[in-house]
This record gives sequence, structure tokens and C-alpha cells, in this order.
Amino acid sequence: MAAPAAAIPTPPDPSGVTASGIGIARDGSRQTLRVNGGRIEHRLDSRDDVDGTWRTLYGATDATKVDATYDPNLGLQVVAVIGGQIYHNARFPNGSWSGFAPIYGASDAGDVSIAVQTNGDAHVAAVINGRIWHRVRYWSGEWSPWGLFYTGSDATSVDVAVDGNNELQLAGVVGAQIRHTIRHPGNGAWDAFQPVYDGRAGAPTDVSIGSDPWAPGNGAAVVAAVIRQHPWRIDRYASRNWSGWQENAGLYVRSIDGAVFEGVFIAYAA
Repeated sequence: MAAPAAAIPTPPDPSGVTASGIGIARDGSRQTLRVNGGRIEHRLDSRDDVDGTWRTLYGATDATKVDATYDPNLGLQVVAVIGGQIYHNARFPNGSWSGFAPIYGASDAGDVSIAVQTNGDAHVAAVINGRIWHRVRYWSGEWSPWGLFYTGSDATSVDVAVDGNNELQLAGVVGAQIRHTIRHPGNGAWDAFQPVYDGRAGAPTDVSIGSDPWAPGNGAAVVAAVIRQHPWRIDRYASRNWSGWQENAGLYVRSIDGAVFEGVFIAYAA
């Protein structure tokens, strides 16, 4: 069956890599984050697939999750789960970092994701104690309060992406299902949290969603998941219809994160 991604770079030491995140700039350059042995590492790659050097961004060993998104105004925005807490960081265009600052101070966070809309507002979704929460970092740098999105207690993974309609698309693992929804930019209303995978092939352990914010009027997206340690994908077309699921049985992965650039889904799998 078709592979779930156009390109899956192989990390130098995959045995210690447990999570990853990727942000793609408008020129096609990529910035990849990974959790390696509890540390957070960062790499800058060119559009021409010239790989950069992994550099340690967070040197302790208690990080478990990381995600990144390209912000055309600020640079790269990063969120991470460290010691069960959620932190935010930013890499400015000059290459400097703002530093990790806590945005959730308890110790029961399980996953986190971030995506930026065209006005500069960054949306953070997180799994906290089995529930899915949402928060906005406005372009001004101020933060909204945390808002409870999914009230159950069986969520384990979440990811968000902004599409060409400037809508926020969210995919989450709830129990043995994968569900999907959209948050509309005008009024902030959420669509129904509908299942797109029913668990029949096994319970997912990670989920990712990617869309192309540089394709105006295009709400297409790709949802990728780890099921039975293999990467799977399903496509959401601009018509809002869905393709069928495809499995890549030749790859064994623990996590996956991807983004769409010029119609191609580029993923980093750990």
C-alpha cells in the first residue's frame, strides 16, 4: 500500500527518539524537533533536503512530547511536555530562542500540539489527564485561558493544523478511535468531534494532522497515525470527503508528526 509520507528522514539514533515535531516555512525549509532520551533537539534543513545538525535545545531528560509550527511573523513556535508540564518556546528569524516558559504548571499533561493562523494567533491543544484542552497565544503575545474541549477521560494524543481556509483542524485519539473536528476562525465555534477511525485494526498510539496554510481556499488535510507500530494515513479532500485508510506495514514507528507543503505530506517518524 502507499507510504504515509513523501519523506521520512531517519534519525541517527532512533533507539532513543520517542517523539517528534516539524515546522515548514513558506520557502520549504524545515525545522524538526525531537525528544531523544528525554532531551529536546532541534535541526534546520533546507528545502533541497540538505540536513542540518541536531543541536540540544533542552538538556535535561524529562521531556516526553514536542511539537512545532512555522510562524511567518515570529519564526518557529514550539511547545513541549516536560515533567508533565507544558512549556512554550520560540525561535526568532535571527536564530535566537525565547527560552522555555511554562504555560501549564501541573504535572498531568500527556501530549501537546501547536498551529498558527495567518493573523499570528497560535492555537495550542493538549491532552491533560485524559481530556483535551485548548488555548490561544494571540499575536500580541498574550494568552487566553485554557478551555476544555473534550470532557471525557480517555484521550491520549492530539494534533492541530491550520488549513488554507484559515480554519483550525484537530485530530485526537480518544479510546480506540481517532476523531476529527474544525474550529472556525470567525466565531471560534467547533464542529462535532467525529470519528474517522473506529479502532478495528488496533488502538492508535499517536496521531498527527497536516494541512497547507499557503493554499488559499483549500481545506484538504492528511491525518497520520501509529497503529500496531505502523504508520497509517487518511486524506481529507478539499470537498470535505475522506479517502480510505492506508497502512505502511514495512515501517515500525513509535510516533509521527507531519506537515503539508505544496500538496506533499512531509512527515518525521520516530
